[in-house]
Amino acid sequence: MAEENPVDFLQISWEPIEAFDVPDQERCRFTNKHPSRTLIASGVVSADQNFQCKQLFGDAVRDLFPQQFEVRIPPQHGRLVGLKFFPHRRSFTQGPGFDEIIIEMKIASGVRFGVEEPVPDPTTDELRQALLTYSIPVHGVPNVSSFDMIINASHKYIIGVAYTQNGRHDHFSLFPTKQASLQRGKYRINELTAIDLGVSDSGPDEDQKLASHEKNLGTMRD
Repeated sequence: MAEENPVDFLQISWEPIEAFDVPDQERCRFTNKHPSRTLIASGVVSADQNFQCKQLFGDAVRDLFPQQFEVRIPPQHGRLVGLKFFPHRRSFTQGPGFDEIIIEMKIASGVRFGVEEPVPDPTTDELRQALLTYSIPVHGVPNVSSFDMIINASHKYIIGVAYTQNGRHDHFSLFPTKQASLQRGKYRINELTAIDLGVSDSGPDEDQKLASHEKNLGTMRD
């Protein structure tokens, strides 16, 4: 009997979504078609152009692409790993809308069979490393000269960010390659949480299940 090749059981597919303000946006899903064995896939995200960002926590500058990640997928399940377009904004002076970088997902170093096991929670430091930022100039908004556009470069988690800005407490959640804007220099990040994008049976309602995966990683302190 021929030995099974794990790559034969991995499917990479794109599916439309309506949860974002970018037309024709799609998200990528890695699906394990094997009936009984877990797959471990090493993926790479590349793009049709490069984009430089800065670590939100620190001053290191890095290229947003390419990115590498590893996902563990139980049999007959799928995992969401990112979006088709990275919508970035150069300036609010250009009016509404975004420029788009087209993203490609592929296998970096093969696929292998593995043992299904609990994935450890990410540390606060891992989430800090996943948050990148770039600044854009702003004109026509009173008392605001620029925004920090904050990006989630993780491919495993929705990252929740609790912050204080101008004395007001608020929060937002970032899907992979999704962005949020904060007034530059006028905010403080108080807490990060992680919601595992999770594995599902590839049904259309897995987004409603995400809240049950939320893992609070505690308050960050300087």
